[in-house]
Amino acid sequence: MSDETTADLLLQARNALRAGDLDWAAELYRSVLEDEPLNYEAHEGLAMASFALKDYPAAVTHFTRMTQLKPTDGKPWINLGAVFNKMQQYQKAVDALRKGIAKEKKSGEAYYNLGLAYKGLNQLSMAVTAYRDAVKVNPQMVEAHANLGNVLVEMKNYQQAIAHYRQALEIDPDFERARRGLEHADHEAQTAKNSVSPFGRLVDERTAGRGVATNAMHRTMTEVERHEDRMRLCGLCPEIEVAAKQFETNIRIDLERHLLGMNRAMALGEDGRAELLHSTENFRIAVGRFVELRRALKRKLLELRAHEELVCMPSVSG
Repeated sequence: MSDETTADLLLQARNALRAGDLDWAAELYRSVLEDEPLNYEAHEGLAMASFALKDYPAAVTHFTRMTQLKPTDGKPWINLGAVFNKMQQYQKAVDALRKGIAKEKKSGEAYYNLGLAYKGLNQLSMAVTAYRDAVKVNPQMVEAHANLGNVLVEMKNYQQAIAHYRQALEIDPDFERARRGLEHADHEAQTAKNSVSPFGRLVDERTAGRGVATNAMHRTMTEVERHEDRMRLCGLCPEIEVAAKQFETNIRIDLERHLLGMNRAMALGEDGRAELLHSTENFRIAVGRFVELRRALKRKLLELRAHEELVCMPSVSG
């Protein structure tokens, strides 16, 4: 096939893809690849067409080929992560997206897809971090604000959820999903507020005789402050629990699994060379997640300590 013929087929394929004629576009891209199996544009176009046609295995095949043809390009890894999300293969999505982000650090779409993947794995704290990175890179990404609000509601952090739903609606006042999310978060926040006891703290008779000494160690709180204290703890404690579970899971499953894979590959000697390289790369990614999860858990524990220090004040002698 001559260069002119290839260029003409690629032009027709691009036009068909833009026009939504996906089957014809895919057929044209396949024609190019039959003669030029290393044509990067043809692989990209066929991957995009396959994704739109919901032929996700084919999309994986061609996006993967792109990563091999241009190892320094992060976009195929990001798109590969999006495909794995569609296939509900969330761990594979995380692995692919992490590789993409290492090459494309300013991609809001990469962090958005990473948020979807972590949410699919029920790693809520990591999902929050990813969505926050997405809106940091692209503050106008309404879907990231809305999804961040959804995860925060699930973690019972209603006030922050409300803030992100409102940001989404400031960007797009007609964004119905954000509007419904805001109404739900408002309702849940009001329900939580109404569930707070209006009678304050009860007296424990076992410590009543030591009331003066005990109370001297705590800051006197108004009813409003008590409510805010409880609301903060209601949001913080589930976040700490989730972060701790994710940290434990990373150690028990990810790190251990890939370390065992490395040991098996080394035992095979030369025959296990390819497996060793694969396991080593996965272990490196798992170590990166370990560091992130450890930092996330440490931040939450520091927040709890700061909260306790604010509430529990040392007594002052008169």
